[in-house]
Amino acid sequence: IGFIDGLKIVPGESVAFRFRDANIRGWLRDVGSVLELYAYKACIDADIFNDVISSAVVRWDDVGLVSNEIDVMAMKGSIPIFISCKNGRVNQMALYELDAVANRFGGKYVRKELSATQEITPGYLKRAEEMGIIVDMQK
Repeated sequence: IGFIDGLKIVPGESVAFRFRDANIRGWLRDVGSVLELYAYKACIDADIFNDVISSAVVRWDDVGLVSNEIDVMAMKGSIPIFISCKNGRVNQMALYELDAVANRFGGKYVRKELSATQEITPGYLKRAEEMGIIVDMQK
């Protein structure tokens, strides 16, 4: 998608490339951003959504003092999908934040998804299920 140039792979030995610019370099070197990019691209590639955006900011007040960032938001018809990406341990705050933001801004038919790279404890998986959050484990 144009984020890197000059990719050279020598199997079993090395990988070399250049980042398109300093902003892309910083963004891709942030480990969490890669998972967000993966989720964003998966939504785009699915070709079933009317709109997809990454790093969406929702504001709870008129002056912008209280806000949250949603890693990926997608719209399928009139149904919003809120996707939270977690590259570290998932704790209850991650679940509560996704649930609160999606319920407040997503409406009656909102869909909530959590994409995580680390195993989630059975207790948190059960709580996610109770909150209507779909969990997708990335390896």
